[in-house]
Order: sequence, then C-alpha cells, then structure tokens
Amino acid sequence: MARSKYKKKNINGTDYFFHKLYSEKFQTGYKYIYGKTEQELKDKIKSAEDQLQSGILRNVKTFGDAFTLWFNNVCIVDKKPGSIDRYHGTMENHIKKTKMWETKIAVMDSMTIQEAYKELIADKRTVDTIRTVHKLISPFMRYMYNNGYTIRDFSKAVILPKPTATEQLAKIKQSDVRPMTKDEQLRFIKQIRGHHFEALYLVSIDMGLRQGESFALTWKDIDFDENTIDIYKTYKRVKNIETLKYEDLVGPPKSMNSIRKLNIPKRTGGILKAYKVTQAEMLLRCRIAQNDNTLVFSNQIGGFLDRTYVTRKLREQFALCGIDKEKRFHDLRHTYATRLFELGQEPKVMQKLLGHSDLSTTMETYTHVMDSMKKETISVIDSLYDII
Repeated sequence: MARSKYKKKNINGTDYFFHKLYSEKFQTGYKYIYGKTEQELKDKIKSAEDQLQSGILRNVKTFGDAFTLWFNNVCIVDKKPGSIDRYHGTMENHIKKTKMWETKIAVMDSMTIQEAYKELIADKRTVDTIRTVHKLISPFMRYMYNNGYTIRDFSKAVILPKPTATEQLAKIKQSDVRPMTKDEQLRFIKQIRGHHFEALYLVSIDMGLRQGESFALTWKDIDFDENTIDIYKTYKRVKNIETLKYEDLVGPPKSMNSIRKLNIPKRTGGILKAYKVTQAEMLLRCRIAQNDNTLVFSNQIGGFLDRTYVTRKLREQFALCGIDKEKRFHDLRHTYATRLFELGQEPKVMQKLLGHSDLSTTMETYTHVMDSMKKETISVIDSLYDII
C-alpha cells in the first residue's frame, strides 16, 4: 500500500490527516486543513482552493464575525420574512449575549458552545430558548466544518439541557387548547351581535380561519354567489433586519394544505354582506373607495388591523359574557374544530377544513376532544347494559 503524502495528527484521541494550505488571503499566510481520511482531506483541500479562487473564503477572526457572514449570506437567503425576523431575534437577543460571540474561531470546541448555553441558562433563558439557539448554531457549525474553517462539527458533541418540572408545566399550560363550551359559544355569539368585529370573530368560530388568514382576506376572495371563501395567503407583521422597522407582509401559507376553499355558513354570509356595506360607508368617510382589493377586515383607513388591539377587544367581549378572558384569538378556531368533532365529523375532513399539513396534527391538537368522546362511548355502552 502506497504511503500517504499527508501527515497525521492525533486530536482528542482521533487521528486526522492534515495539510498546510498557503495563501495570502489567510491572515497568517496559511491554514491547516484536516480530514479523517485521505480522501476527505483531498476534498476539503480542493474545496478550499476553489473558494480561494472564487473569493468566497473570508478572513474571520471571531465566532461573531463568522456567524454574521453566514447568517446574512447563507442562512436567510431562502427564508421567508417571518423566519428571518425570528432568526435575527435569536441572534441579537441570545447568541450575541454570550462570551462565545467574541471567541476566536481557531480556539473553539464543543465546550465553547456548551459554556455559552450554560451562560444563557444562568441568565434566566428557558430550555426552549436554548433549543431554538441550537437550531441556528448547529447548521452554522456544520457549514464551518464542511468548508474547512474548523476541524470538526463541534455542535454534535453538545448536550442540550432538559426542561425543569416547572418549565414543563408552564409549557403544557401555554399550549392548552382552550375552546369554548357550547353554552359559552352561544353566549359569545349573542354578546358580539352588532359589534364592529363580529364578522371577523365569526369567520374563525364558524369557519376555522386563522387570524393571519382573516387579516389577509380581500373582497375578491369572497364569492357571495357561490357562498365560498378562497384561503391562499396569510398576513404577518415582521421586522426588516436591515431597516429594523416593522413591515406588513402578505404571502403564501407555510403548507400547501392551508390553501383551501371553504363554504360560508348562511348566517355568517349574511353578516359578512351587511358588514361589507358598513365598511364601504366607513371608508368613504375617509374618501377611500372600497373595491375587490380592499381588505375585508381593515382599520378605518383600509389598512391592516393591529393584532394586539383585536385581541384586547376580543377579551373585553369574553369578560362581558362571563368567559375566561385569558382565552386567545386562536381559541375561536379551536372552538370551531371542537364543535365539528362533537358533531361526528371525520378527522380527515377536519384536516382539510382546518388546513393542517397532515392528519396527525389534527389528531394531536384535539386529543382532549377525542378523550371526551371515548368517555361518552363508554357511557353509551354502560347504559346499554342498564336496559338489559
């Protein structure tokens, strides 16, 4: 067997082939490239040389420098604005707050990342936050390794913390599906009669629309002749990471299954028609003409509604009719789904109506309804034997 022209070096108990690649583009004039096998090393050398030729390889001293370049040029290039806003927030509010941000890339290892996570935990970050941070750190370190910046993907050796009992209970409480009971729903429907947001609340409680789907609706999406609504877009208010200003964005939903055509219940259709006339009069007072591209649910000048304001007004209505005011806007949609389950609607049909990406999402979200129905089934069987 021919002897390899590359030397070996043992790092933390593992043998690596290595090569010293020279270039004036490196700060020191050279860079060591490592590979577990000779072929892996050759591939990395070729990749590094190609990058040097194309000018992609940059001189980066610290983790923060490298992460910023990766974030702006790799991470977010194929992401939607909402995702970019979330990722940017994770970087600014958490990753940048650690000592790791100023750590030199050359001295980084898995312990650097582990200590950063420990630092965040000590600063009252939750385990969920750490996991969110890791979802950015992991692909970044993989990119660094694949492009020869580091000798290993250090993120693989990191042990993520487990949530405390308190955090687990808080998460369960936060993720509770809290639909209205039948009695609460009837009280609520009566309470909002004539309210400015009555139609908005009804398309969620009677048709299962998400808030973002409702906010994105224009009048051309509603066919009163056929009594249908086309759902194919959603609204989000996100921060532009370049201007640091919030922007109103309408775009396609996350899942293709969220694109659907829904039939409008007769009563809801009548309320929507009456609301359209009222809105036209409201906009005309501001010298704005209503047309097919006008938002169905808008503010007084035809702009997007403020989520916080809508939620506050909804909770005022909850309080007035004796319903837990901690319920959220999304619980209107949960109420719709719960009623359908109770009426015996097939789960597969439910999935289509709700626009869930798969059936398991529907089943997992509404397990509380399924459990209740199971208990009712047992009661029916018990009553059968009472007759005998």
